[in-house]
Amino acid sequence: MKVLVGSVQFSPIFKSHCFAFGNQCEKMGVDVNYLFSSEYEWMLPERAKRKARFLGSSVGAGSAFKDGLNPEIRKDLREIIDEIRPDLIYMHNIQPFHNYLIAGIARRRKIRFVQHFHEPYVEDKSPYGRSRGSLISVFELMQAALLRRTDIAVVSSNEGRRLFEIRYPHFKGQLMQIPLMYEDIGRGQSENGNREFATFIGPISMVKGFDIYKRIAGIAHSENPNLKFQIITRKPVDEKDIRDSNNISIFHKPKISDEEIVENLSRSHLLIAPYRSVRQSSSVITSYMCGTPVLAMNVGGMKECIDDRFTGFLVNPADSIEEWMKGLNHILSNQEEMSRNCRAIFEKNYSEDNWLKYIGKVLYEGR
Repeated sequence: MKVLVGSVQFSPIFKSHCFAFGNQCEKMGVDVNYLFSSEYEWMLPERAKRKARFLGSSVGAGSAFKDGLNPEIRKDLREIIDEIRPDLIYMHNIQPFHNYLIAGIARRRKIRFVQHFHEPYVEDKSPYGRSRGSLISVFELMQAALLRRTDIAVVSSNEGRRLFEIRYPHFKGQLMQIPLMYEDIGRGQSENGNREFATFIGPISMVKGFDIYKRIAGIAHSENPNLKFQIITRKPVDEKDIRDSNNISIFHKPKISDEEIVENLSRSHLLIAPYRSVRQSSSVITSYMCGTPVLAMNVGGMKECIDDRFTGFLVNPADSIEEWMKGLNHILSNQEEMSRNCRAIFEKNYSEDNWLKYIGKVLYEGR
């Protein structure tokens, strides 16, 4: 059997999801090839590049639109699929033009097409502002068109399934719920005793709740001066008060590898993720990989992936900053036990090894 797996819209975490699936397919004797946006190339080890094809350079909306209108890319895509001749194509993330084209080519060649829906529907778009909210609505319309060519749609949580069924009630293919799984590059890292940071993973925005993180850091500076705060971001931090802060350091690089994320989270007491709108969070699960508990807002997918006071601490949206400080201190006071809990939950539910529980369903069911 041959499988083509990939993501032609760049977002770093999807490299991990693609290889988690591909690694387990290879354990079953499946021939695996990868299809990526060229923006992923710097992330791949040489052995992986030999099995990968690169298509366009889609990163955001602008580059996705430009790539989508490029006839050479469309021609290359058909040639890649005809060269590999896979039995199944499994795509993460969505390049709204290319994924639609891939699904169409797959249908004409009788190749099963699987699309993993990470963001099926945003019910309340107001936290994103008018312009971005409108862009999300357009994207959801394009997802609906993609679904008409999709054999299997995969969602990774009860929240994801609920939103999918609200927005796309007439989907005629097969809907599967499978946990989101990651390459496990955190083995042994969770035992790291050199923890010093309360970490925020960017970009800095109201949707991500950075204003709450900043207030926590300000109060903690006087209450717990030994606790350091850290922002990990691929985008520059323009706020002068943050750059000049005495207790917030910035780890900024345009290209941050998975290994660097894991190293920084392994040196963190906790991840602070006060997101106001979220269906699921790769940051939370990557934090669990490193045995790092999470302080988060009790909204959306956070309620599902964080076990309150076991792997993290959930704060209700209307609660005061004092509740956030209570959560911070609870995690710091129970660090060792909660760290073990986080790593255990990652191994049980999210490590790539768990794909073997579900992979036969994707590869063979309904053939």
